[in-house]
Amino acid sequence: MTELDPKQLEIIKKEQCSDPLIRKICNTMILRSEMGIIKYKNTMEDAVDKKTVIEFLDEAIEEGIDLVIYLEAAKLKIRKLIDEYRNGKTVNGSQK
Repeated sequence: MTELDPKQLEIIKKEQCSDPLIRKICNTMILRSEMGIIKYKNTMEDAVDKKTVIEFLDEAIEEGIDLVIYLEAAKLKIRKLIDEYRNGKTVNGSQK
């Protein structure tokens, strides 16, 4: 897939949205959309005419399952870091 430079995309500016977190989310969505257009050669609006509702639901379910996996992995990582900290180790594994 072609590399995209986020700086080349039109981004949501502070004047348009004063909340930095919301701006970051919007900019990420714009970047992902542009990457999808390059990869799949169409927009999500184009996909509406090419996919069935069931296909959209199946993809959403797959994405939701991936989300759960990533969330569980992050929880496990946090638990391990807490355990290491409680057992006297720093984040990189050396002793405090």
